[in-house]
Amino acid sequence: MQAVVRLIGSLFRPPSVSMKGWKLRSDLYLLRLGCALCSALVPAFAVFYYASNTTGLETWLLQGVMTLVVVGLLVSSFVSSWVQENARKLLLVLAFILTGWSAAVASVNGFDVNFAVGFFVTVVTAAMYLSLAFDDMAPLTSYSTFSLVLTLVLMGITPELVVNEAVYIASILVALGIVYVAVSARVQVQDALAEREGHLAEAQKTAGLGNWELNLETDRAHWSAEMFRIAGIDAEVERPSFDMFAAQVHPSDRPDLLRFWDTLKLGGQHEDLTLRMDALDGSARSIRLRGAYAPESSTRPRRLFGICQDVTDETARARTLLEAKEEADTARVQAEHAREQAEEMARLKSAFLANMSHEIRTPLTAIIGFAQVLGEEVSADQRNLVEPIEQSGKRLLSTLNSVLDLARLKSEGMALEIGPLDLAEEIHEIAEMLRPMATERGLSLIVNAPVMGVVARADRSAFNRVITNLVSNAVKFTEKGRITLSVDQTDHLVYVRVRDTGRGISPEFLPRLFEEFRQESTGVMRSHEGSGLGLAITKGLIDLMRGTIEVDSVVDEGTVFTVSLPRESVSPRTLLKGSMSPVFSSQA
Repeated sequence: MQAVVRLIGSLFRPPSVSMKGWKLRSDLYLLRLGCALCSALVPAFAVFYYASNTTGLETWLLQGVMTLVVVGLLVSSFVSSWVQENARKLLLVLAFILTGWSAAVASVNGFDVNFAVGFFVTVVTAAMYLSLAFDDMAPLTSYSTFSLVLTLVLMGITPELVVNEAVYIASILVALGIVYVAVSARVQVQDALAEREGHLAEAQKTAGLGNWELNLETDRAHWSAEMFRIAGIDAEVERPSFDMFAAQVHPSDRPDLLRFWDTLKLGGQHEDLTLRMDALDGSARSIRLRGAYAPESSTRPRRLFGICQDVTDETARARTLLEAKEEADTARVQAEHAREQAEEMARLKSAFLANMSHEIRTPLTAIIGFAQVLGEEVSADQRNLVEPIEQSGKRLLSTLNSVLDLARLKSEGMALEIGPLDLAEEIHEIAEMLRPMATERGLSLIVNAPVMGVVARADRSAFNRVITNLVSNAVKFTEKGRITLSVDQTDHLVYVRVRDTGRGISPEFLPRLFEEFRQESTGVMRSHEGSGLGLAITKGLIDLMRGTIEVDSVVDEGTVFTVSLPRESVSPRTLLKGSMSPVFSSQA
C-alpha cells in the first residue's frame, strides 16, 4: 500500500523541486491529486448510485460533466503555466464546484440516504482538503458558510426529503465544526512551530550554525536556511545533496570529507571536521562539520544528521593569534638577544671603566705628583714652566673623574647608603672648605643655617658632592658680589638653596641646563672652562637620594639652585649621641 501511495505521489508531485520549494508548491500537488481522485471516484460513485438507486439515472449528465471538468483541470496542471501559478485558487474553486455538484445530485434524488451520505462525505473531504492547501482559516470559513447555505437552500426547495432535515443539517454542522476546531488547532500549532523555527533560524544565523539531515533510504537531504547560506546556494532553486556540497569543498580537503561521510554511513563516530570551502556565491569559508548516524525505527528510516558551522571568522582570529604569538616569540627572542648584548656591553663598559681608572688615573696622579715635586726643586724662574703641568693634570683628572662618575650613574653602578643627615652641619663644613676659593675670587660666602638641627634623608658623600658642585659653579660664574647658602624645612621636605649674584643663565638654555656635556658658552672662545658634566652628575645624585633640584635665574642678576630632600623625623641630639650615625659610601 505504501508503495502505491509513493507511486501516486511521485506522479503528481511537481518535478525538480527542493524540500523548501516542495512546501511552496504543495497546492499544485494537492490540485493534481484531487483532480486524479475525482476523475476516478466521480464515475465510480455514478456506478454505485445506479446499482443502488434506479432513480439516479438523471444524475449521469451531472456526473459526466464533472468528470470532464476534473480531467481537463488535471491535464491543464501539467501543460498550463497559468494553472500552475494559480493552483491554490483553482483548488478552492474546485472545492466549490464539487460541493455544488454533489449537492445537486443529492437534491435531484430527494436527499436519498446514499446521495445524502455522498454529499456529506464531499463536504467533509473538501473542508479537510482546503485545510491542507491554506495556512489561514478564511478559505475554510468561506467554504463552510457556502456549504451550509447551499444545504439549507436545496433542502428547502426539495419537495420530498428522504432524510430527516434537522438531523442531517445538525450532522453537517457538527462535522464542519469538528473540522474547523481541528484545523484551527493545527494552524495554531503551525504558527507556534513557525515562530520557533523563526527563532531557531535567527539563532543559527547569529551563531553561523546550520543543520542538515539525509534520508539514507530515499537519498533526500534537508538543509536549514543557514546551511544554504553557508554553502552559498539559493534555497529556492537548488535541491541540496552531498555531491553539491562536496563539489564546493577545497580539493585538498575532499578526501577528509569522504572519509567523514563513509564513517558516518557505517554507524561510526567521527570527530569534528574542519574544511575549506569555495562557496557557489564566490566566497571562501572555513566550516566545521559534525554528524551522527540514526538507525531505522518504527517511524523513521535510516538517516544521517548533524550540523555545519561557519568558522571563517574564528579561523581568521585563530590565525591572527597564531601570527601574533609567532611575532611575540620572535620579539621575545630578539629582546633576549638584545638583553644578552646589553649585558655584554655593560660588562665591556665596566671593564673599560676599570681599565680607564687604572690606565689613565694612576699615571695622571703620578704626573701631578712629580710635577709638584719638580716645582719645589726648580728655581723660581723655572717654576712657571712646571705649574701648567700640574694645573693641566689636575684639570684632566677632574674631567676624568666626572666622566667615570657619570658612567657609574648611567649604569646604576653607584650605590648610596642613605640615612639621617644633619644638612645644616654639613653646609657649614662645606662652606669652610670652599671659602678660600671664593675669597680668592673676591667673593663673600655667606651661610644662613643653624649650626645643626635640620635633618634629612641623604647620603653624606653624595650630598657633599652636590653642594660642592653648585658652590663651585657659583664661584666660577660670579665676578663680584656674594654667594649665599641657606637651609630651611617644612613638615616633609628640607630645602638647600645656593644663590649667587653672577651673570645668570639665559631662558633659552635653562631647559638644557642638566644635560650632559651642555655649556652655554661653547667653542674655543668660551668664557669658562669645564666639561659640562657637573650639573648632570648633580642631578643624578639628587635623583638617587629621592630629591629634586630646581633653578631660577635672571641674566646679569644671579641664579638660585634649590635642592629638596625628604625630611627625617630624628632629633639632631640623637645624631650627636651617635646612636643613628649614617653609614655612607660611594663606589669610586
